Amino acid sequence: MKKISKSMISDFILGVVLMLLTLFAFFLSWGPLETLENSLYDLRANLRVTSSKAPVAVIAIDEQSIANLGRWPWPRAHIASMVDLLQSYQVKVIGLDIIYSEKDINQG
Repeated sequence: MKKISKSMISDFILGVVLMLLTLFAFFLSWGPLETLENSLYDLRANLRVTSSKAPVAVIAIDEQSIANLGRWPWPRAHIASMVDLLQSYQVKVIGLDIIYSEKDINQG
């Protein structure tokens, strides 16, 4: 049977201490660790960015839209017809940021 040397014991203790410090930092959201993680995330995100050659359009509901189509909330049929119109232009992505928290009172 091999003897356990002092360097093996010190390496084992060092490994256990580093593991405990890592777990402590992970579970308690240690500030410097979060800062490092956020910085590395930003770096990875910036490395992945590619410039788009396709034009981007943002279609917003503004005061003029409300004046033309009436008071908000609009019937969902209006929103559906807008989405259909966008699809007829063969857009790649359509994103809607609308909360439908109540039942549609103007069902068509």
